[in-house]
Amino acid sequence: MGLDLERYLPGFGIFADQFELMAWADDEIEQAQERHGERGHGPLWNSFLTLKVVDQPYMWTEIIFRAHCRELLDRVAAGKDVRPGTDAEMIAAMRESSLTAPLSSAAATLYFRIAARSFPLLWAVSGNHTDLASYESVHGTAADEHEGWLRKKLTRERI
Repeated sequence: MGLDLERYLPGFGIFADQFELMAWADDEIEQAQERHGERGHGPLWNSFLTLKVVDQPYMWTEIIFRAHCRELLDRVAAGKDVRPGTDAEMIAAMRESSLTAPLSSAAATLYFRIAARSFPLLWAVSGNHTDLASYESVHGTAADEHEGWLRKKLTRERI
C-alpha cells in the first residue's frame, strides 16, 4: 500500500492488511467497470462488500485476492450467483489441506486446473513443467467431482 500507518497512527498498523485488501478490491472494481462498460453507480460499483474474505485474510496474497475479486465481479456483471466458492477460495482451501496431508492426484489435477484458469500468465511461465492435459485425461473426472463438491462446500452468503 505504501503508507507507513504505524508512523502516522501508532497502533493502527494491525489494520494494514485489511486496508491493502480494500485498495485491491477498489482497483478491481474500477477495472471490472471498465471491462464491462459500467458507468456510474451500477451493480459493479455497489459490489465492494461482496468481495470481502472471511477466512484468514492474512494469507490472501495480492494475486489470489485479485483473482477472487475478478471472478466475483464477472459473476455480478453477468447476473450470476455470487454465493458459490471462487477459484481463489478453492486454491486457499486446497493449500490449507495440503499442509495437513498430500493432495490426491485428482485434487492436484484440480489445483493445476484452477491455477491455469485463474492465473494464466503465471501458469504460462510455470505450467510448462506440468502436463495438465495428461493429468486431466487420467484424473479429470474425479477432479470435476472434487471441484463441484468444494465449490458447494465453500458457498457462503455474500452481500
